Amino acid sequence: MLPPSADEVEKLYPLEEWSRDLDLWYSKGPLSNEYYPQLAAYYQKVQAKNPAMEENHRRMWMTLAFLQSFQPDLIKAGVIPSASPGSAALSPALVTALYRAFMSPVAGKNPRGITVPLILQVVKEQKDWNEDRT
Repeated sequence: MLPPSADEVEKLYPLEEWSRDLDLWYSKGPLSNEYYPQLAAYYQKVQAKNPAMEENHRRMWMTLAFLQSFQPDLIKAGVIPSASPGSAALSPALVTALYRAFMSPVAGKNPRGITVPLILQVVKEQKDWNEDRT
């Protein structure tokens, strides 16, 4: 079975919904063992009819783990404004970069292939794109 295309991913988990969910769970602070069943229950509720519910849940968990693991590097690079999760909103460019990375077909096969330099490059491209549109 082939992995979903970018268009199929956008239909199964639109960026707007993904951004809402990332903001919600990021604002709760550092990940803990209690969060995983809470996150699973949340997805069972809000995406009950979505055939990609479990995959979406798994990818969100990977994204949150990435943010937590590499938070110092992302703060140092200036893409996260504060050292405490939830104290500041994530920038739209960072959220879009994380979406593009963690919802990609490649992430499903090799999530460890997503690195801080990759995210920083996508953030830069997203910011450049946003500036070109204004």
